[in-house]
Amino acid sequence: DIQRIGNVLVPTHLWKVLYSPKQQRAGAYVITNDDTRAYSSVTVSDLEKMIGIKLLPGLPQKVRDSGMELPKPASQRGGKKRKGQTEDEFMLRDFGRSIIDAISRSSQH
Repeated sequence: DIQRIGNVLVPTHLWKVLYSPKQQRAGAYVITNDDTRAYSSVTVSDLEKMIGIKLLPGLPQKVRDSGMELPKPASQRGGKKRKGQTEDEFMLRDFGRSIIDAISRSSQH
């Protein structure tokens, strides 16, 4: 879903699909776009049902349905840790900006 914050449309959730050609496995993270940083790991098929979009169309159905073991999300950003930040904390800022930029670009076309 999209929520309006002031004059900006913001998605309530973000997602990321991962595919390992070597393992022939795929899975996805679904993350709440809020301060809780709550997430779940789902199959590509489950994510497609949630969002109504066919992802990775060349991927065999068996791979879409099977899922894969995904690690707990972790920040990949360098630099100093902020006060109170833990190593396992998942930072959504950069990913959120990418999604918002993509939504903005698609609404302009």
